[in-house]
Amino acid sequence: MFTWVLHPNHLLFQKKISLTKSFNLFIRNQDFLNSILNKSKRFSTYRILPYKKSLIFSVISDIDSYSAFLPYCLASKVTKRDKNGLPQTADLRIGWKSYDEIFSSKISYISHDYIIANASNHQLFQKLQATWSLKDIQTTEKLEKKTKISLILDFRFSNPLYTIISMAAMPRISSLIITAFENRIKQIEKIN
Repeated sequence: MFTWVLHPNHLLFQKKISLTKSFNLFIRNQDFLNSILNKSKRFSTYRILPYKKSLIFSVISDIDSYSAFLPYCLASKVTKRDKNGLPQTADLRIGWKSYDEIFSSKISYISHDYIIANASNHQLFQKLQATWSLKDIQTTEKLEKKTKISLILDFRFSNPLYTIISMAAMPRISSLIITAFENRIKQIEKIN
């Protein structure tokens, strides 16, 4: 028989055996679960797309348009731009069923190769970071240029129970996000 033991900062379980063995099992399970729950989680996905890196960069950095194509994004607004017009801070309103939250993020760039968005001051997450990586790929067929686009999501929930729940959903969510961007890039490419 397993007993769930809830503590403010972590979730534990223990198997009832004898008092001494139970205590040892409790300590081992506590260490194991704490090591899982108290670390940031990372999910990543990538695609190789037949588009120029500059087009992909412009779609990812067009944060004001996210609510038009990104699933569960109800509103998106750049709140500050740098001297080149690139977003420095932005707010995203994310909603699903009864969940509705606004995330403020600071955005940084490493040339046009990396876009890093860090959500700040949010009670739901201790850490929430999205990193986009763009890499030119030269193919031998017709000397076509392609771009490898990677999305890495690093996060750590304030409530460890959310971490457990998210581990099943995050691969699907990261895939939904990159697919939405891929479709948006195709749409913008057709317009141009």
